[in-house]
Amino acid sequence: MQPDFAGAIKGLRTVDSIRNAVDTTLAGAKILADESARKIRESLRILAEDGSGNEFLFPDRLALISKAPDDLRLLVKSRIDAHKAAEAKKEADRLAAAAVSVAAAPAPYLAQVASPAVVRSPAPVLSSGIQSARR
Repeated sequence: MQPDFAGAIKGLRTVDSIRNAVDTTLAGAKILADESARKIRESLRILAEDGSGNEFLFPDRLALISKAPDDLRLLVKSRIDAHKAAEAKKEADRLAAAAVSVAAAPAPYLAQVASPAVVRSPAPVLSSGIQSARR
C-alpha cells in the first residue's frame, strides 16, 4: 500500500505544516511496512519449520504468507496429514494388489517358486569311447 502524500498535504499552506504532514504520513507507512515484513518473516518461518521435508506441498507459498500465523499452521498441518493419509492408502492398495496377485497365481507356479527344482549337472563324457571320424 502506498502512502497518500498528496492527500496529506492537500489544503496546507505553510511549509512547516506540509513537512509535518509528510513526516506523519511517512512514519505511518514505515510502521505498516515493518508490520507487514514481520508477518511475512513469521509465515516463512512457519513454512520452513512445520513444512520441513514437505516443501512440494506448498507451491502456493507466496499466497500462503498472507495468512494469519495460526491459520497457516493449521493449513500446513492439514496438508501434511492429507499427504501422509494418501501415501498410506497408496501403500495399502499396493499391498492388497500384491496379495491378490499372489492368491490368483496357479498352485504349481507357487510350488515351483517355493521349492525350486534340483538342477543336476550332465554326466561327464569319456574321451576313450569316441572314435575319430578322420580315419
